[in-house]
Amino acid sequence: MKVFDGDDGEEHKDECSICLKEFENGISISELPCSHVFHTKCIVNWFVKVTNCPLCRNRLCSVSD
Repeated sequence: MKVFDGDDGEEHKDECSICLKEFENGISISELPCSHVFHTKCIVNWFVKVTNCPLCRNRLCSVSD
């Protein structure tokens, strides 16, 4: 998924909860099954160490899966 300007021409003002930077137009983002959104690069790096959502701590996969 990529961030794009809305119909009104405004960029999304949300930020990635991992790096705390705002989502910028054209940057790749990923939405988890729990509906939380992060920069794709940030969440991929997060999942190298942890298998839970950084915000709600929902377990998304297990090491044995």
